[in-house]
Amino acid sequence: MEAVRNYKISEGSDKRIEDEYWFDEYYYHLIAIQNLRDAWANWPLQGKWNIFGTLNFSADRKPSHEEAQRQFAIFWNKADRLCFGKSHGDQKRIPRFVCTHRGKNDDNPHIHFLAHTPSDPKDFCILLNAIWSGQNAMTAIPAQNEILPLFSTFHASSYLIHEDRGAQVTSWNEKLSHLPDNRSDFRSDAEAKLNLAANRFNHLSDAQNAYEPQLLAAKQRYNRRNPN
Repeated sequence: MEAVRNYKISEGSDKRIEDEYWFDEYYYHLIAIQNLRDAWANWPLQGKWNIFGTLNFSADRKPSHEEAQRQFAIFWNKADRLCFGKSHGDQKRIPRFVCTHRGKNDDNPHIHFLAHTPSDPKDFCILLNAIWSGQNAMTAIPAQNEILPLFSTFHASSYLIHEDRGAQVTSWNEKLSHLPDNRSDFRSDAEAKLNLAANRFNHLSDAQNAYEPQLLAAKQRYNRRNPN
């Protein structure tokens, strides 16, 4: 700590941090921020997830952030009804932890999410990608999204908040997320209904073709970032 207190604030400057009280306040402020970010990153670790995904919009058809929120809500509501049917009471929903990001220049709305499926993860990833791509002209084609089986909950949880800075962790989207105490199985005809919806605008084959290259690229990216 003494070495840090005597650290030169800028190269070539003799001005040093002399005020021990100021340093301690600053040090504990940084610790508090890191603890807050750790808490956010650790929260998803309590869930049981097997899918990690990213949904984008077409590069030349980016909506406003408000419209993006509406489109994401439409997508998840549709997926929920396909998997569980339409409920007259509380709607059963796909378990998910969703973070909304705005992009480096605040002009690229997209989401990253953790989700859980009781069905085959590969098939579920492909079907969700195709359904999102076919939602309307704004939503990205399958090759521009990425929905894959989860490699690491720990690393995915940290990535969910990578756009947040300091103590301002605002990306978690409570309205799009669903964190149930108990998990429910999909309806017996969920896969058939998902397939029908996925192939409505002929995006299913595109999603199938995109899956393996995306999986390979994601594995290579994961191994590169986590060599040990």
